[in-house]
Amino acid sequence: MIKKKSIYEQPMNEHLRILLRLEHLFEGITYHLKGATTSDSRAVINLLLETIDCAGRADLKTEIQKRLVQYVQGLEKWQNTPNVDAERITQLMTKIENVLDNLKARDGQIGENLTQHQLLNSIKQRANIPGGTSHADLPIYHHWLQKPPKQRQNELNEWLTALEPLRDAVNLELYFIRNNTVSSQETATNGLYQTTLEEEQDYQLIQIQLPLEHSCYPDINSGRHRLTIRFYEQINAWERPLQTEQNLQFELRYCLG
Repeated sequence: MIKKKSIYEQPMNEHLRILLRLEHLFEGITYHLKGATTSDSRAVINLLLETIDCAGRADLKTEIQKRLVQYVQGLEKWQNTPNVDAERITQLMTKIENVLDNLKARDGQIGENLTQHQLLNSIKQRANIPGGTSHADLPIYHHWLQKPPKQRQNELNEWLTALEPLRDAVNLELYFIRNNTVSSQETATNGLYQTTLEEEQDYQLIQIQLPLEHSCYPDINSGRHRLTIRFYEQINAWERPLQTEQNLQFELRYCLG
């Protein structure tokens, strides 16, 4: 039986940090979109507003397109290599090209049209006020939430179509990064691990894997030349976490571009 593991990730550049945030937001949207309660609909809208803000960087779409094109070029070089699964490579290339076509088909930034959405804008203006989207503060929102669950879900799905090309592109880019790894088993002495990073490597993501039941969690700090990982224990959520004194074994993965 394969033991489940906790995976901790540290992005090595701002582009990857944005991708991880978007992945997190899309996962939350997918989960709450299945729910029929008004609390689920509220959660989807809150996450949707965060996603619009997170995706608002002017260079995000261009950077994703550039990286996906590079993956196509890399796969083309492998196509005629002996003992390579050519069918799988063709499938991946087709998938990338479909995602690129969907991105190109959307003028401007992904989700830009949602910035003109009157209900979402009304909610956004009140969202940072504690309790500011209550029925007393925002009757238009209260009115929308009274619609039947299926109607709310259908409308939310319709609004989310504007973000589907971005979601697919984020998932695809992270798939390639997470599947191009160099891994090793390491030991943190008294909860501390340090190593030098190779200058010629294109590090995109650092992954730490620990058994799910482990009492420690890692704090990962990385620069261009140095990686430092400290493992902490927090016995009680009310108390300050402390660096462990254990000699701790873990799996270290470098995800490369």
